[in-house]
This record gives sequence, structure tokens and C-alpha cells, in this order.
Amino acid sequence: MACSGNPPCWPAESQPHGNAPDGWPFPTWMNILEAKRHAKELGEKNVSTWVGLKEFMDGYLRGSGPAPYPIYKCIAAGITMKLQLGSHAAIAGSGKGYAIAIDAGSTLQLYNTLIRLFAHPGTLKRFRSKPAPPMRKPLALPLMRAEGGVELMFGGNSASPEAPLDPKLQHYMGGVFTFTHYFLFLHELCHIIGGHVEYSMEIRRESHASRVINAKHF
Repeated sequence: MACSGNPPCWPAESQPHGNAPDGWPFPTWMNILEAKRHAKELGEKNVSTWVGLKEFMDGYLRGSGPAPYPIYKCIAAGITMKLQLGSHAAIAGSGKGYAIAIDAGSTLQLYNTLIRLFAHPGTLKRFRSKPAPPMRKPLALPLMRAEGGVELMFGGNSASPEAPLDPKLQHYMGGVFTFTHYFLFLHELCHIIGGHVEYSMEIRRESHASRVINAKHF
């Protein structure tokens, strides 16, 4: 799949002030480098993960020479600060390319999940510097809702565990946290390469045309 320069794949251009491609519905969009200037809001761990994601994109996807797939040059990647899940992009009539955004809420949800996983005494038991104390009750996972709010899942203890003090576990958790973001990005990238964006837009256009035709009959 190649970027032809025609909608819905427009030539990519650098966006001033971290603005998203035209038509992207999130006013809080930040590109990955812009996120560095919001380190306090996002958390240093999140920012370093996003910067690592940019290096991953540049090094492995775009490469030092021509991109393996020209479409990669038409993709802007960034983060939104809505801090909730379930946000969807609207159909844009114009734009500067494809855009992949991972909401800050997704990053927070991943962190909440992993910190509870690594707090469990059975996680990577053989690789710990010293055994972990047993848990009295399973830790509840705060599941962030798309409409806002939190629901506690999988246990009754709502305590927020500290990040693991064991340096080995810190290293492993950092690696898993980074690779989960790579997985999210590549998952969304596959939607673009697979033509799902165009297919979705075509279905919506047909649905809109059908509603217009039906409205004319009444």
C-alpha cells in the first residue's frame, strides 16, 4: 500500500505547535516531541516511552533511507491528553495524512495494570533479588471507562501499589511498558496498511448517502 498523495492519504507535513492533521478532532493533540514539554503532566516514564516509540518508528519503520512502505511517511503519531479511553476520530474532509493517536488514558491504564502485575509475589519469582511478601488480598484493577470514571475489577483491595523497588523488576517492568506501546502502535498501523480506514470511510459514506436518499422519500 503506497501513499498516492490523494485522499485519504495526503503528503505528510510537519505540524507547527504540535497540531494534528486537519480535521483531527482532539484539541489536546501533541506529537511525540511536543510531549517532552509536558513531562510533568504526562509523567517522565510516559514521555520516555513515547520518545522511545518515535525512535522505534524512525529506526525500524521509516529507516535511514526510503521507507519500506511509502505510506509510513504519511502517518503522524501523537498523544492526546483527554485521559480517558474510547475516543474515536471523526471522518475528516481534509487533512495531511493518517494520524495514530494513543490517548494518555491508555498509557495510564497500561501502567496501572503492569504495576499490579509486578506487585504480585508470583511474578518473575525466579528473577527477583529477594522474595516478595505474600499478598493478603488480590489488588483491584482500576478500569477506566470511556464515558469517564473508574470501575474496580478483579479483587477487593483498591490500594495503589508502589513501583517495584527491586532493580531487576524495575528493568523488566520498563521493558514491558515500552513494548506494550509498540504493540498498540503496530496494531493501529495494521489497520491503515490493511485498508480498514478507507473501508470504514466508505461504509460511513454509503450509510450517509442512504439516509439522505431515504429522507428525500418522506
